[in-house]
Amino acid sequence: MNKFVVVVFPDEGKADEGVRALQALHDDGEITLYGLRVAHKSEGGEIALVEKVGMGMPGAAVGALAGALVGLLGGPLGAVAGLAGGAWIGTWRDITQLGIGSDFLEEVSRELAPGTTAIIADITEDRVAPLDERMAALHGVVLREWQTEYGEMRLLTEAAARKTEIEHLDAERRSATDAQRALLDIRLDRAARRLDDVAQRARSALDSLVRRSDSKLRTLEQQAATARGQARRSIERRAAEIREDRARREQLLNRAIDIAAAARI
Repeated sequence: MNKFVVVVFPDEGKADEGVRALQALHDDGEITLYGLRVAHKSEGGEIALVEKVGMGMPGAAVGALAGALVGLLGGPLGAVAGLAGGAWIGTWRDITQLGIGSDFLEEVSRELAPGTTAIIADITEDRVAPLDERMAALHGVVLREWQTEYGEMRLLTEAAARKTEIEHLDAERRSATDAQRALLDIRLDRAARRLDDVAQRARSALDSLVRRSDSKLRTLEQQAATARGQARRSIERRAAEIREDRARREQLLNRAIDIAAAARI
């Protein structure tokens, strides 16, 4: 299964070595590296993404995670100010859609002390020891979060709950007085708009899922082209797992979209 990995280093120099070590593990077939970003926490506590030539492989999922971590854990002052309002809700929603739990955020926050630098990576690995060993040699602390279907399941649950709310309000409306119906119509309209929002988020998540999985499969195909023996078999197995994971998530998201459509008929 895919994982997000955050490796915290005591300084930027060690983080640079960590990036090269991750790439070497990818080249050897020990892991598949889909993308990474580097973030630094200043002595003042601000976190910012570090752009380096030749580093910071693009990756949709890791880009979303890196941006959310910066915003939630202590980004530039302007970002922090923005998170005081509705932006915080959007950032938290983005990170939960990725399947990130609050316990993982707490771990990252605890390890990411002022002056440290972190690599944020999106990977698949068959064994944890190779990566752990390489990072420990560089004084890196490795934190992992499995990429689960929590975000898709939450959207499905939310769609079902909104549909049930509309059904209950509609049933109550049928036996209500004219004055009560006016009030219930307001609530029905609000519930319908909330359901539409769930459906839109599910469609957006579906589009993102397709783009991310297609990108990962291309990465695996490129990696497999130069791999041999057990390494190639491991890469092919990872590709099969990506396809299976995509199919499960697509089913959950399409069910959420279908529920929303049925409630609007």
